[in-house]
Amino acid sequence: MTATAAMNGPSTDRTRFSRDLDSIREKLLQMTGIADEMLTDAVEALLSQNASLGEVVIGRDDAIDDLDRQIDQEVLLLLTTEQPVACFSLRFLSATLKVTTDLERIGDHAVNIALSAQRMAEDGIGYESLMDVRKSLQIARGMLGDALQAFTQHDPRLATAVIERDDEADILYREAQRELRAAMQSEDSAPRDRDR
Repeated sequence: MTATAAMNGPSTDRTRFSRDLDSIREKLLQMTGIADEMLTDAVEALLSQNASLGEVVIGRDDAIDDLDRQIDQEVLLLLTTEQPVACFSLRFLSATLKVTTDLERIGDHAVNIALSAQRMAEDGIGYESLMDVRKSLQIARGMLGDALQAFTQHDPRLATAVIERDDEADILYREAQRELRAAMQSEDSAPRDRDR
């Protein structure tokens, strides 16, 4: 190996490592985009009783699962072949494995909503909103996008803002739970038609 090649070796390795990190970030963005679309369309399918849109959501689950596997493989490959890995990069790669798990879970939740929308459409059951679902969706989508931006751009202030917004989503959820319990109690206490 020439002196020039030896000098260029580590730099070339670092450049490849940077490209690999960029590839992982790009796949995270793709995965987030798919999760966001699935969640948005699943809620729309529920509200509009659109079984076909629900089927589209379910069909996207394979794409998000594939990206999850690809990212996991790329992260594990970097961790095993790039030694030593700088502390910062090691934390990023380790956290990426957790992030992809959460994104895949969002996709699974979207599929569950889409399946509920299909069952309700088949049974002719209209969705009766006990909460502002669109507002909840807006909050969730905003949190998802900002959380990924905070993660990939290493922005602690934006991350803190996302965490603080969780309280707003929790309030809507608790209100929905209270309304649902009240509706169930009201139905239980309603007089029955004894002729039936």
